[in-house]
Amino acid sequence: MAHFPLSDSLEGFTELDDSYTGNSQSLLNGGNGFLATRAGYSLANARVGVRYAMTEVSLGVHNLTNAKPNLGDIGYVGYAQYTANGTIIPQVATLQPLTVLLQLRWSL
Repeated sequence: MAHFPLSDSLEGFTELDDSYTGNSQSLLNGGNGFLATRAGYSLANARVGVRYAMTEVSLGVHNLTNAKPNLGDIGYVGYAQYTANGTIIPQVATLQPLTVLLQLRWSL
């Protein structure tokens, strides 16, 4: 996190973080014991804001690049969806999509 003065009473800050998860393997649902290799992915978040006395206002962005990696197959327990020809439409878990947050903090 980087801090910098904006005036005598205002302080600005920026924050950027990035994490990387490498390739992984998991069993395929209904794959008769076959393994799937899932590609690695990065997750980046950013935040900028200002502080005045005991108050902080910031704008944050989670999943800055809107990464949508396949984190794993979801098992079909009563909610499988099918194509017109009767094959199951695969469903996977993934990251929360790009999300923008406006935050106000006030301390006593």
